[in-house]
Amino acid sequence: VWSMLEAKNGDIYFGTMNHGIIHYSYVTNQFTTYKNNQDGDKSPNNNIGWSLLEDDKGRIWVGTNRGINVFDPATKRFSYYQHKPKDANSLSSDQANWFYKDSKGRIWICTVDGGLSLYQPQSDSFTNIGALHGLKNNDLQAMVEDNNGLLWLTNTNNITSLNPDTLEMHSY
Repeated sequence: VWSMLEAKNGDIYFGTMNHGIIHYSYVTNQFTTYKNNQDGDKSPNNNIGWSLLEDDKGRIWVGTNRGINVFDPATKRFSYYQHKPKDANSLSSDQANWFYKDSKGRIWICTVDGGLSLYQPQSDSFTNIGALHGLKNNDLQAMVEDNNGLLWLTNTNNITSLNPDTLEMHSY
């Protein structure tokens, strides 16, 4: 098991390295495994679950090495976000290894090689922040928000503070 998430309804989701997404239902006391089986939107696009996040609609976001899988527990279907090299508003990298929902409800994605992606729900697209914006390293590991609303990003070489409203950054 690589990641875990307790949903608002008490269900628990587990992201694994090669065994798909495992869902434990609090109501039925049963496990369901969702594995890639080439069954369209009824399965994830691969069997890795590096990171998990529940959005305000109760959907479960799964970060993988093939982009993001978004699972809707109500319909039991998946939707997908992937990097498209010719689309500046697509996910910045298919290696989505960390999610963070900030105090304003915005969903941020740390990626390997792509920097940071901010999900834009109104357009169902992403704003990408990387080296061209001043980020010292596009291989991001994790992030948190401090009491002043600054986002703190980590990678293997430094720590960066980011003002999410102005995109002003400072690396340490």
